[in-house]
Amino acid sequence: MSRLDRFLLSEELCLTWPNCIQEAHLRGLSDHCPLILEVDEENWGPRPSRMLKCWKDIPGYHQLVRDKWNTMQIERWGGFVFKEKFKIIKGVLKECSLVPFGSRRGMRNLNTSTRLYQVEGGELSFLLFRPGVDNLQFKRLTPLEGGSLTKPFSIEEVKTTVCDCDSYKSPGPDGINFGFIKDFWPELKDDNMRFIAEFHRNGKLTKGLNSTFIALIPKTAFVKDIQILDGILIANEAVDEARRTKKELFLFKVDFEKAYDSVDCGYLDAVMGIMSFPVLWRKWMKECICTASASILVNGSLTDKFPLERGLRQGDPLSPFLFLLAAEGLNVLMQAMVEHQFFSGYSSGTQNPISVSHLQFADDTLLLATKSWANVRAMRVVLVLFETMSGLKVNFNKSMLVGVNIADSWLRRRPLCVVKWERVEESVHVLRWSFSSPKVCIDLSETRKTTWISWNTICLNKESGGLGVRRLREFNTALLGKWCWRMLVDRGGLWFRVLAARYVVERWVCESRGRSGSSWWREIVRIRDGVDGLGGGWFGEGVLKKVGDGTETFFWTDPWLGGTPLCVRFGRLFDLAVHKSNTVAEMWSLGWDTRGEAWEWRRQLWAQSSDTWTWRLGPVSGYSVQGAYQLLISHPIEPLDVASDLIWHKQVPLKVSILAWRLLRDRLPTKSNLAIRGIITPEAQSCVTGCGEMETAHHLFISCSIFGSLWSSVRSWIGLSSVDPHDLTDHFLQFTYSSGSLSVRRSFLQLI
Repeated sequence: MSRLDRFLLSEELCLTWPNCIQEAHLRGLSDHCPLILEVDEENWGPRPSRMLKCWKDIPGYHQLVRDKWNTMQIERWGGFVFKEKFKIIKGVLKECSLVPFGSRRGMRNLNTSTRLYQVEGGELSFLLFRPGVDNLQFKRLTPLEGGSLTKPFSIEEVKTTVCDCDSYKSPGPDGINFGFIKDFWPELKDDNMRFIAEFHRNGKLTKGLNSTFIALIPKTAFVKDIQILDGILIANEAVDEARRTKKELFLFKVDFEKAYDSVDCGYLDAVMGIMSFPVLWRKWMKECICTASASILVNGSLTDKFPLERGLRQGDPLSPFLFLLAAEGLNVLMQAMVEHQFFSGYSSGTQNPISVSHLQFADDTLLLATKSWANVRAMRVVLVLFETMSGLKVNFNKSMLVGVNIADSWLRRRPLCVVKWERVEESVHVLRWSFSSPKVCIDLSETRKTTWISWNTICLNKESGGLGVRRLREFNTALLGKWCWRMLVDRGGLWFRVLAARYVVERWVCESRGRSGSSWWREIVRIRDGVDGLGGGWFGEGVLKKVGDGTETFFWTDPWLGGTPLCVRFGRLFDLAVHKSNTVAEMWSLGWDTRGEAWEWRRQLWAQSSDTWTWRLGPVSGYSVQGAYQLLISHPIEPLDVASDLIWHKQVPLKVSILAWRLLRDRLPTKSNLAIRGIITPEAQSCVTGCGEMETAHHLFISCSIFGSLWSSVRSWIGLSSVDPHDLTDHFLQFTYSSGSLSVRRSFLQLI
């Protein structure tokens, strides 16, 4: 035991815990002993057991579970059978001691008591008056849509859903996670489908099956064809236009207190009812929400269960979508206030202005309006009504009011700059720019420094011998190209209508050439016009119009024939053309009815098919940022040498793979390489071990009498007789291919 293998304790710690004990265990591969410092602490009770991923590698684990599951005979309804089998499996695995980990003993056992956590407003909620939602105009499901929700679940649908869930995240109190269900799906599927079929019929969950831990998990929600940056784009355009035109605009960022925990279940059921959700489906949702119980982990130990009287559980896959239904009430209230002219939103554009009153994404809400006290009062009335209806309480102290071209005296506070919208920006949990990056950031990232490997090599894909580091300018341009693509295929969104109103965008043509718009819009126009400086018109060359009925395709200016607009291919004909803005369908009718020299068409138009935009690199999937980035960097994928293809494994730490990657290229900071770069003098190249040889990568890792001798131990470990390497690559290949199984190869890489 080394002198380093001991704890250094302060006098205050020894006085606080006078009976602390240090335990030193036998060391393994490490140079030091593992240490455990035990102190007298309270016994918080038994800790919940969990299924661990490492159990899959223990011999006999899978066979034990299969045999036990198939031999259990439990006669009750499906949910009870499923729960009891999980309980028995847990006990069997615990008794068999599959996991070779010890447990710490000798701790004082104290009798602790726990108090039941009471949720406010549960039993007395019937005394509160809540306005109803019957008179609000919610969107409604069609009978066909409602019927699709209550169709019996197929085994393929259940299996797909299980496979889509994370395997080893957020296990419940029973310790069972989706990884366990995936591993033993052939054995579990029959009982699982029986349980689901019974729940489909009667809508009941067995007691204890809907238990959970209280946890803080980031809230996310997804709505088809809506992205979180849509709202930020609209707000950015509104503020930019207001500043340029001197319009008076105020924005109110709404902050809800404990949004998920405050949703009233009765309100949520009423909203689903008025939106024509089937009664059976509402019964399922009510059972999943109202029968939930929770426990709290205190120092890793469970408290008693208590029922959840209200709110949605964080981490529940249903919660984000149910919260969207709850938040729809605020959307309907705002629409009603605008329709009855109690609230005036901000009007964007001049020729065909569009009014924007509120933006919503999950629990983030931004209200926009022109300056007037009537708008402020109407806004507060809406928020108070919504709070009373839904249970979602607005925290007016944390909510933020932002004014543009409004005096300080009116706001009664110093106007906040747009960049102070910290809460809105923090909700964007994707660390990628979809707006134009400041040039100073790009310049700083590309500042020339002393590098060991060229930046072009580092930016290559791993399949081409690089590290896969993205070039910032090209990647940001690819992200901006996504907006260009959405302007072609997603013209029904509010964000596009705002742009169309402000910049007079008609299809893909706009009057504004980008000189007077926002910085974001100017970058989009540069990419569209092919003057972004990165490959010229890469975006225009990548899109193609597929003609269906021809009503949405311009004959001369759209790239529908060969990928190049006819106005470019036949410039003189376009100059002489009378109908320059005609569609393909209109030109079809002209060519069909005209005698003599008319247009000759290869096929007829498809009346039942609409015109669509396609992306050349992804005709089926459409535009992708990754594909556009590869197009911009235009690096051909070259086959890797055998050694470089072996160093990347998911189970090997990234720093180990990078070390091997640099070693195979002789780019480690050995004294020889440092002398070549003039960092040290040529006289200081001697090996660090004092053997007198020049310190090169080959010497350090192979021929050094001190370090090179380690390979004999490695050879005996993997059962290799001898190695005769000519260079580092040959040495690496001989050891790697002689290591046997994949797990031994990973261990060999980790040893490096």
